[in-house]
Amino acid sequence: MTKQEQAHQKYISRDEKPARLLVPLYRLPDRISSIAEGRKIRAEDIEDGSLKKFSEHVPIFRDLLFYGLANVHQVFVTKSNGIIRSACVINCEAPGEVGPIFFRENTPLPQIEEAVATCLYALRDNGHKYAVTSEYLPLEVHKISTSIEAVRGLSPRQRDWESPWADIYFPLTDRMPLSRREVEVAGHLLEVRTPRPSERLDIIENIAKEWGRGWASEMEAALSHDPYTAVVAISKNRARGEKFHLYAFIAYNVTAPGFASTTAIDRSVQGVGMKLVDALFQRALDELAYRGHRFAILGGISRRIALLRASPDCFTIPGSYPGVFQGEVPVLG
Repeated sequence: MTKQEQAHQKYISRDEKPARLLVPLYRLPDRISSIAEGRKIRAEDIEDGSLKKFSEHVPIFRDLLFYGLANVHQVFVTKSNGIIRSACVINCEAPGEVGPIFFRENTPLPQIEEAVATCLYALRDNGHKYAVTSEYLPLEVHKISTSIEAVRGLSPRQRDWESPWADIYFPLTDRMPLSRREVEVAGHLLEVRTPRPSERLDIIENIAKEWGRGWASEMEAALSHDPYTAVVAISKNRARGEKFHLYAFIAYNVTAPGFASTTAIDRSVQGVGMKLVDALFQRALDELAYRGHRFAILGGISRRIALLRASPDCFTIPGSYPGVFQGEVPVLG
């Protein structure tokens, strides 16, 4: 019996819970063949009675659907010889996550792996760049994954790897509720918050002028969401009629769900604005946690050691350069 099969057997007997793994979905190999077909649940599974029989064997799966904790469009199964062998759910416990995973007793490990792999491809096709799952992965996928627990306790240097830029994994499970954030930088008292509808055009025009139309387009996408998926830093004591000035901004859920990448700081506070950068990131992470995310990805970060020092549970994701970006600076490909 292989180590992977031993871990599988321990989990069935509830002696050990599988590790949580971070999978870069943009690095997934071509579809993996299996003895069972992995796919989204269909009406035919109800008509032929296979779904009912599976639910009878795995009552917790039946309860999950009955109480509406999972949408049928989020459920993927493996089926062979007219029998559903395993089932897996996406975006149930949190956005970008695979699980819970259900299977009949004595189900072969490859059929469980196929259900999980099918969920990963579904998340990728829905725009996610990363996913968190258990260790029930085909070997090809396991090779590109990172154990989240294994990184804990390492030094900032050990949680990093040399590259011009890289993506950072950031856990969100223990964050406090949303709170007001204010910061004083270079004599300016700034509010760090979600933009107001009345500020939308000013923000987009300001970004287009100071940072270019590409970033303005990404912010426009963030401000097209409801609610907005952006955070800005604006003068708290702006006088009536005073010209609008944007000191900093960050957009998230634009590149991908749970992904924060479009970030900029005004020239007037560069070099003295580390408190502002931190407040910007922290507010964006607060908002992602408030919307149900249990992890965030900070994309294309170049100077990251200070962040790794401040946050002992975050880490640079191996293989994330260039990742979803291209060129000499992190620009979406």
